[in-house]
Amino acid sequence: MTRTSSARGCLRTVLPSCLVILLSTAAVDAATITVNTQNQVDPGQCTIAVAIASMNAGADQTGCTHTGTYGTSDTIVLAAGTYVLTAADNGSNAFPFINRQITINGNGATLSRTVGNMAPFFRFFEVSSDGLTLNNVTLTGGSVPSSNGGAIEVDDGPLVINGCTFSGNSASSGNGGAIHNSGANATNVTGSTFNDNTSFNGNGGAIYDNSSNGMTLVDSTFSGNSADNGDGGAVYENAAAGVTITNCTFSGNHATNGDGGAIYDNSSAGLTFNGGSVGGNSVGPNGDGGGIYDNSNAGIKITNVQFTGNTARDGGAIFDNSGIGAGPVSNNCIFGNTAMTGAGIFRDSSEVLNAVNNWWGAATGPSESGPGTGDGVNANVTFAPFLTAPSAACSPTTTTTTTTTTTLPRSGETCGDCTDNDGNGLVDFEDPACCPAANTLSLKIRKAQLVPRKGGGTLLGLDTTILQGASAGLDPLSEDVFLQIREQGGKE
Repeated sequence: MTRTSSARGCLRTVLPSCLVILLSTAAVDAATITVNTQNQVDPGQCTIAVAIASMNAGADQTGCTHTGTYGTSDTIVLAAGTYVLTAADNGSNAFPFINRQITINGNGATLSRTVGNMAPFFRFFEVSSDGLTLNNVTLTGGSVPSSNGGAIEVDDGPLVINGCTFSGNSASSGNGGAIHNSGANATNVTGSTFNDNTSFNGNGGAIYDNSSNGMTLVDSTFSGNSADNGDGGAVYENAAAGVTITNCTFSGNHATNGDGGAIYDNSSAGLTFNGGSVGGNSVGPNGDGGGIYDNSNAGIKITNVQFTGNTARDGGAIFDNSGIGAGPVSNNCIFGNTAMTGAGIFRDSSEVLNAVNNWWGAATGPSESGPGTGDGVNANVTFAPFLTAPSAACSPTTTTTTTTTTTLPRSGETCGDCTDNDGNGLVDFEDPACCPAANTLSLKIRKAQLVPRKGGGTLLGLDTTILQGASAGLDPLSEDVFLQIREQGGKE
C-alpha cells in the first residue's frame, strides 16, 4: 500500500510539468502555395504575383490554392525553368510588395528580366515588412534607375539567401547592384554566387547593407561586380553591427572611381573575415584598398585568407583606415599585390595595426617598412614576427618557386623593338628566333587599368580569360610570360 500511494504521488507531481512542455511545442501555422505557370501574367493560374498576394492577404486569391494554414511562415514553391518577366507589377517591382514573412523555394528556377524582348526597368522583390527567405533561385537582369537594389530592396524584415545566384543586375544612381537592405534586421547569405552586378554612380556593386543588425556572408562567391563611380566593387557594409565573412571568394571586382575593389566596410562594429580568398580586385588610379578598404569604428579581424593580384594606389590588398588597429590580421597569405605604397597593407592611422604571423610572399618578410622582399607594408603596421613559409591559407601554387634563365637566339629578328625585322610576319616574341618555345594563347580582356607607380612609370593591369591555345602546363607563377599587345591587324 505504501508503494502504490508513493507512485500515485509521483504521477501527480510530474504530469502538470509534462502538459506545460507539450503546450510550448505547438506547431506554428504555415501555408504552402505551388506556382503552376512560368508566365508573369496568366489569368486563372497561380502566378508568382498571385501567390505573393495570397500570402499577404492570408487568403487564396484567384488561381492559387494553399495547403496547410496561413500563418507567420508561409512558403511559395517554384518549378525549375525560366520565368520571363516583361512588366512591372508596381512602380519599380516585378511582383507585389512583400508584407508578410515569406519563403520562396526556387528548385533551380531562374527569374529573368532580360530573356526575349527587353523589358522596362524593374527589380524583382521589395520587402516592406516581416522578411524574405530565398532558396535556390537565380535572379538575372534586374535593373532600377535612380533607385537602390537592382534585384531586391529590403525596407524591413530579415533577408535570408541560400544557394542563389545574382547575375547581371544593376542599380543606377543608387546603391546595391543586386541587393540593398535598409531595414533593422540582418542580411544572411549562404552558398550563393554574385557575378557581374553593377551599381552605377553608387556603392556596393553586388550588396549594400544599411541595416542595423549587420550582415553575414558564408561560403559564397563574388566575381566581376563593379561599383561604377562608387565604393565597394562587390560589397559595401554600412551597418551598425558590422559584417562577418566566412569562406568566401572575391575575384575580379572593381571600384571604378572609389575605394575598396572588393569590400568597403563603413560599419560601427567592423569586419571579421575568416577563410577564403581576395584576388584580382582593383580600384581606379586614385583609389585605395584594391581588396579591402576598412573605414569602420571597430577595425578588422582577418585570418586564413589569401590576398593576391589586387591593385590600388595605396593598400593593394588592404587599406585600413579604421578607428582601432587591434586586429588581428594574422595567418594570411598576402603576396603579388600592387600599390604605390603598402602593396600588402597600408594603415592610415597613427595607431599601429597588429598584422603579425602572415606570409608576405618571401621568407625575408614584407618590403617597404619591412626587412624583406615580399609585399610591402607602411610604417603603421606591426608585421613581426612573420611567417617564413606559406601558411595554410595559401593555394598550393604559391609554394613552388622556379627560376628559369633563357638565352634567346638571334637570327635576323631584333627582339623587343616591335618590328618584324626578318620579314616572316612574326614580331618579337611571336618569332621562334626570340622565343623558341613560344606558347601562343588567345585572351579575352575583361578589364584594363593603368596605375601610376611610385618613382615613375605606369603599371598596366589586365583582367583576362584564356579562350584557346596550347595552354597545357603553362604556370605564370613559375615561368616567364611575355605579353604582346597589338590592335587587331595592327602594330603593338
